[in-house]
Amino acid sequence: MARTISGDDPTSTAPYKDMDGDVHLNGTTVYVEAATIDFAEGAITNVIVQKAISVTIPSYAADTCDSVAVDVASAFTASVAVGDIVIAAPAESLPSNCVFTGAYVSATDTITCTFASAEGAGVTGAAKTFNFVIIKTAESA
Repeated sequence: MARTISGDDPTSTAPYKDMDGDVHLNGTTVYVEAATIDFAEGAITNVIVQKAISVTIPSYAADTCDSVAVDVASAFTASVAVGDIVIAAPAESLPSNCVFTGAYVSATDTITCTFASAEGAGVTGAAKTFNFVIIKTAESA
């Protein structure tokens, strides 16, 4: 919870420590990799920063779904494991009629992306850039 006490400088853009020892990061971009972030309700361990990775979307017929396994072993400094949380989003437009439906860790260092066709038409595959964020869970850390 943000608060201002004597000695705080809410206009500062440089990180600083207040009189209580709290670190303030006003207007600062923070990159966290292989660290622990503690929150009032618990901790998220080993947050791995976002990476842009090429995903080759397969060609598939109308009214069907398909998936592709993406090897991410060289993309992250820590292994991605089954049970980790995946947040994925295309960084560019997808092929016509292609709908991105989700992503999950299917094996160590492998993320499976799933796709469906829209509007009763097939999809012509293409390589597209996706942004991935992996959050390590307590079970996989």
